[in-house]
Amino acid sequence: MRCAEWEEIDGRVVIERPRPLAPGLRAPLQWLSFLMSTRRIRLDAQGSFAWTHLDGARSVAELAEAMRREFGAGIEPAEERLGTLIRQLHSQDLVTYPGWEPERVSAGGI
Repeated sequence: MRCAEWEEIDGRVVIERPRPLAPGLRAPLQWLSFLMSTRRIRLDAQGSFAWTHLDGARSVAELAEAMRREFGAGIEPAEERLGTLIRQLHSQDLVTYPGWEPERVSAGGI
């Protein structure tokens, strides 16, 4: 499920990174990271499609199948690409998946 503000501009999703909320000793590091990084993330066509469908009602497998219908063979391997996107979004606290807490993995850009 999405947990960040977003808008659609020219057919692409632009996500607003939320301000950090961590208390205690982690707060200064998270604020420094927030201030030094981009505040708006513009997704490509496939990422935008996935983002708009990450509503908590569909499974990853269902979303991968919808992406195949939308983008054809060029999206393959769909589950792997979608999993990477979800892990990247989750590592930046932009999505949550109730009951699932993957290890934080650095996997490059979105």
